[in-house]
Amino acid sequence: MNNPVGLAAGFDKDAQAIDGEYRELTFTRLCATLTFARFAGLFNLGFAYVEVGSVTPEPQVSYILSNFAIYQYTFSSDDMIQPGNPQPRFFRLEEDQACINRYGFNSLGHRHVLHQLQNRIRNFATEHPSLFPNPLPLNPLPPASLPRSLRPGCLLAVNLGKNKSSSTESNTDYVAGVRLLGPYADILIINVSSPNTPGLRGLQGKSFLAKLLHDVVQERDQLPVPHAMKPKVVVKIAPDLDEQEIEDIADSIRNSGVDGAIVSNTTVKRAGLDLQSGT
Repeated sequence: MNNPVGLAAGFDKDAQAIDGEYRELTFTRLCATLTFARFAGLFNLGFAYVEVGSVTPEPQVSYILSNFAIYQYTFSSDDMIQPGNPQPRFFRLEEDQACINRYGFNSLGHRHVLHQLQNRIRNFATEHPSLFPNPLPLNPLPPASLPRSLRPGCLLAVNLGKNKSSSTESNTDYVAGVRLLGPYADILIINVSSPNTPGLRGLQGKSFLAKLLHDVVQERDQLPVPHAMKPKVVVKIAPDLDEQEIEDIADSIRNSGVDGAIVSNTTVKRAGLDLQSGT
């Protein structure tokens, strides 16, 4: 990479700030004058690694069998997102230069992020037409000569999470994220470390984690893109693990074929932190 400084997940949850963008600004004096202002994106700020998410799936449209008739349940726009925990859910401990985070995987969903990632490729293709086929495919992928970040020396990562309403033992949310968003990422992070999703950290148990990592690696390997364009898979684990749990996770990672691990997230422990705020 260009430099070792990156931005982890949590800041740009919905892939809205990866690149700079132009917005219309109207100034009214004697007459209205339309101008454009450019807003710097995260890569333009100097980060060589940008991670978006965590991203969770939208609720699936369900069919209800009742009195031998099938009715389709339709969601309102508010139903199509995971809202996260009730507010307030972020608290600054100014005396300790620290914070308490209880966001709870708020996410606009896989398809919103997919739309954002596809749009940035279309915009890039408009600016660099010689790198893409003509006519441009409906859902173009970046050229094989570039990383998914579209910037040499930079990496774009997508952090995949799990809906609170999903079955604790199910891997479906992660596998769906790999299938849908994998072609547009240099790295996929399988996040089993959030303390704000009930049961999520239970997936770090040896048997659960081994099955999860096997499933996501298998899905990654089956993505319909050239081998060189398949994303790396990294698992993100919690800091609050005992020695046996660390050994079990390390064993699962070694046997799964994933490409790495991220070993930090929000802790649920405060003992020994010597907090000045007394929180």
